[in-house]
Amino acid sequence: METRHSNSMRCVVTLMLLAGAAWPAAAWSQSFLNKAELTALVTGNTVHVEDLGNGNTFTTYHDPAGAFIVLRGDGTKVHGVWSARADGAQCVIIDMEVCARIVKNADGTYTRVVDGTPRFKWHKVVPGRGF
Repeated sequence: METRHSNSMRCVVTLMLLAGAAWPAAAWSQSFLNKAELTALVTGNTVHVEDLGNGNTFTTYHDPAGAFIVLRGDGTKVHGVWSARADGAQCVIIDMEVCARIVKNADGTYTRVVDGTPRFKWHKVVPGRGF
């Protein structure tokens, strides 16, 4: 009886270790863009964005001088400023400053991660001001 229990426990522990080992590998399989990569990607370009919280889509323009313009789905524009921190975080100030790290996805899209949570998906980045 102890052998069966002991074998069962070993199986459970092994499965837990395997599951635990797989999670960090998946979590670290994508790395954040650094400052040079971020600025090369967005400076002077338009980003087509999806809000992962509500599904709304909009576009943003990252002016080389630091202006940030959002074109909402209803046609209204919101103005702010953007910058790239030394650690590669993209910071945007509209009502308040929000900084986030950007991850390049395998499908060519990007995810904007705020405080460890994926918040926005960048479906495409196009050259110039697209609106």
